[in-house]
Amino acid sequence: HIPLRARIAYRQARNTILIALVLGTGLSMIQIGYDLIKERQHVDETVTVVMSMLRESAAQATYYLDRSLAEKVINGLFEYEPIRSVQVFDENEFLLASGDRSEKNRPVAWLVRLIFDADRQYRMDLMYEPLERLIGHLDVLIDSQRIAQNFFSRTKFVIVSDLIRDIVLVGAVTLIFY
Repeated sequence: HIPLRARIAYRQARNTILIALVLGTGLSMIQIGYDLIKERQHVDETVTVVMSMLRESAAQATYYLDRSLAEKVINGLFEYEPIRSVQVFDENEFLLASGDRSEKNRPVAWLVRLIFDADRQYRMDLMYEPLERLIGHLDVLIDSQRIAQNFFSRTKFVIVSDLIRDIVLVGAVTLIFY
């Protein structure tokens, strides 16, 4: 009688399972890394589009030093959930208007900083088009925590689905070899 661990079927099953787990984990990490890169690109594109949509109004507010219009621009920018603060400056760095959302509880802030860096700052120049003259700029700060929530949800799904796949694989390989 040959002990279980000495059987060829056992060694084949063990090696097959180990290779499948290593490959599956590696492919999952590649998928998560790709998702992280795509998330960052998506945020950059979305912030640029949102800021561009309100650029003309922000330029008018800056040119005419219209604080109420600048505040409307800020409220419009806050429609995009990840934006945490907005500032409108004139050409002399005078703060025309600003808005800030209070930070919510940040339970995994250290992990967010590790993966997404600190909160991201975006700056868009405001031009007075008839004279093609720089009249100020619009600064937007994105809350990385809010962006990370979506990424972490997708990452959890990938990890759980891969774990289920690996358990099914282990069961199937065990049945095949025995």
